Amino acid sequence: MTKTLPAVFLILLTAACTGSGNPDRLTSDRNGNVVTGVVGANWADNELDVTCNPGETLTNVSVQRDASGTGPFSGICAAAL
Repeated sequence: MTKTLPAVFLILLTAACTGSGNPDRLTSDRNGNVVTGVVGANWADNELDVTCNPGETLTNVSVQRDASGTGPFSGICAAAL
């Protein structure tokens, strides 16, 4: 019991700190032309072009939002036409 109590406390603390997410949140990581990240509820799918370089647009966008509107996204940066 004494060994599991700290582990349970850590799990509960982590869950409390993560919450439902910041609606203004936008984090991204780029590997080649592929962009992945997490988007908050205040971001529209068509605004995610900001994760690409100037002169590029985000294509093949996939966003899986939860009930709060926050969720992971992915897409491919391609030259704007």
